[in-house]
Amino acid sequence: MFKNEKVNIIYRVLGRIIVLGMSTYVLYPLLKGLFLGWFDSSSKQKSSDEKIEAYIANTQNDEKGAYKEINSQIIMRGSGDSLKIEARKIEDYYSKGGEYIKTILLHSTPEDGDVTREYDSPLTKMVQSDFVYDQDKLIPIESELSGEDKEKLKEHILSNFEDKF
Repeated sequence: MFKNEKVNIIYRVLGRIIVLGMSTYVLYPLLKGLFLGWFDSSSKQKSSDEKIEAYIANTQNDEKGAYKEINSQIIMRGSGDSLKIEARKIEDYYSKGGEYIKTILLHSTPEDGDVTREYDSPLTKMVQSDFVYDQDKLIPIESELSGEDKEKLKEHILSNFEDKF
């Protein structure tokens, strides 16, 4: 009898530990989401950052040409697990000799993924105009943009995407 009582006590303790562990496993994400939603919902909605850039970069191994001129808009909303990033890029591709090859517009969202369109006329602006490709030169080369330049570039990017998407 004494032995059975010890076994029963051990089983009850183990059972409670297992139930406590399982309930913590199940309830923790629910409670975390609930409490963070209450205390952090306003900051998540307001947490937004935007980056507008104009730069020149080397092409990747699977891309045509030697370098590309890029105008980009990157918008980051939220934080942590709820971070959502939207990107718009205009990429003009050039050969080593500076001959234009093609333009690719890329719109990337969490919902739709990457959507691209290809065009046959250059669209980028506000990049270094006197750039000459040199294989040994360090790239990327970013253009210094004032606040006003960034606004103009943003309008340029958005208008191209409205027209072509």
